[in-house]
Amino acid sequence: MTILSHNISRNAILEEALKDEFAVVTVEMEIEIRAKSERVWQALTEELTAWWHKAHFATPSPQKMILEPKIGGQLYEESESGEAVQWYTVVRLVPGKKLSLVGHILPEFEGPVQTYLSLELSESANGTMLKLTDHLTGAVTESIHTGTRDGWRDVINDGFIPYIETHP
Repeated sequence: MTILSHNISRNAILEEALKDEFAVVTVEMEIEIRAKSERVWQALTEELTAWWHKAHFATPSPQKMILEPKIGGQLYEESESGEAVQWYTVVRLVPGKKLSLVGHILPEFEGPVQTYLSLELSESANGTMLKLTDHLTGAVTESIHTGTRDGWRDVINDGFIPYIETHP
């Protein structure tokens, strides 16, 4: 009886904690880019180091951001000291059109949170439409939600768009 009572009490505590700590949040952006989709795809998959916003690296003294655009490929960063962080793993690839990635926000970065990122390109009137969707699940705090939203906005608006417009 005591053990059963203990388990019930413990499960009630766990259920209450999950109500407070587990969330699903989606960050969505649609960005029209004045460039052909082939060029946008190339910059997204091969030239990240050139345009990734320096304030949004996780390591000190970041050296490069690398994407391996293949199933099982990684999106990761490396620093001058050899420190590295894996951000995502590629789980779906439609060459030239769509990348789907799964990643983790570690406890040291306010997680644990799992993230499902989709980058999808389509033709638009003035070039290419980039649709970015990032679903966050886990211990998603307001800080993680706004940090993710603002981080993607900074990386795209202050890094990617100026880069693609000056490197056609």
